[in-house]
Amino acid sequence: MKYISKKLTVLLTSLLATAVVLCSCGKTGSSEIESITGETAAETTANSSDASPQKMIVGATASSYEYDPDTFSSYTFSVSDGENNYMITVSNQDNGSSFNIITEDNAFNYSEFTLTAPENYVLNVPFSQDDASSVCTVLKNTADDSIVPDIIQFTFYLDNFDTEEELPYTVKRFYSVKDNAFKEIEVYDISGEKMDFIPEFTLLRTEGTVFMPVPEVKFAEDGSAEVELEVYDLNTDDMTLTKRKQSSDFDTDKLYYGYAAKAVADDIARYFTTTSLNVSDYDNYVVVDSLNSDTSSSYFFYVDDPRFSTKSELESFVKKYFDAKTTDEMFINAPQKYRDIDGKLCTIVGDAGISYIGDITITGYNYDEKAGKITYNTKAERFDENGRFIEFIDGGDFTLEVNTKDCSFKITQYKLNY
Repeated sequence: MKYISKKLTVLLTSLLATAVVLCSCGKTGSSEIESITGETAAETTANSSDASPQKMIVGATASSYEYDPDTFSSYTFSVSDGENNYMITVSNQDNGSSFNIITEDNAFNYSEFTLTAPENYVLNVPFSQDDASSVCTVLKNTADDSIVPDIIQFTFYLDNFDTEEELPYTVKRFYSVKDNAFKEIEVYDISGEKMDFIPEFTLLRTEGTVFMPVPEVKFAEDGSAEVELEVYDLNTDDMTLTKRKQSSDFDTDKLYYGYAAKAVADDIARYFTTTSLNVSDYDNYVVVDSLNSDTSSSYFFYVDDPRFSTKSELESFVKKYFDAKTTDEMFINAPQKYRDIDGKLCTIVGDAGISYIGDITITGYNYDEKAGKITYNTKAERFDENGRFIEFIDGGDFTLEVNTKDCSFKITQYKLNY
């Protein structure tokens, strides 16, 4: 991937002495179940051996300054193999075509490893030394520090768009330290065939040695949802990740039942929080004047979705999975508004803005068998406007009323992010 240098010019009215401090995120509190991407971002901002202060260079005039970032050279961080601690240094080699990785233990024994990108992909080379921590992410284990090693995740970007097969834009590989050596963790699909990379964009660390791609939801014509879960199991003896199907049966797998239910909830909620129902004709719309003189008129577009022709049909679908109170909140408060105009379902195509909330991971649950309710506790990643991890925040509890006879559920508590 090519990076284009960006220059920042700041106009000054007087001469300022500027001191620049390179900051890092602090480590967040641990819990039994941890999120991959959030932990990683928190940990990999910890150290950078060659992090240099930003340069402010005098520009064309005495009243302007020009920002010139240092080119990325190396990044140093610490990891554990479950028993010993190591320092890892990643250095840029051959103009970004490879990384040289040095692993050093407490006794100053070290080993070297050359990391290159998979075929058709390029390395993720940070834009500048200030962004050195973005070269990789460390998936810290907090579930069982004596057994499970930390994992280093490298991301690669598609460089060849002319292949016959359709390739994902970003892929990942996992690495760790074993016997004082940096080692790639081999990945195998469900059939047992070795994979060259992990194709999923996001993996949630649902348990200490279990990683789950974000679930995909499919709805049948009658509105019933189907969620198939897959996970990767980490074998710490032979350092492999093997994909398999994961049950979401309520009686035996309440944790993954929760993930499946939340996937359904999130899929429906996005039509009210981030992405409206499909609109194919933006030239044909209806202007609805606001009752409030201080508010501008709204533009409603006709929904192109064979499942719903009226607001009542959409509302009935939502109430299949959400209770009446939460459903009403969606229709009233969400930026995506829905109403019937001339007997047809229309949407305002609202904008919820940019979300700085990342993936949500279940940290625990409490099942009240007598009431037939189960409440899941979650945590969420929070990022700054530059996409850098800041901290974990409360992701909000969500509660399900479960019919154990057919394993159906109704969501009675759910956090809507808008």
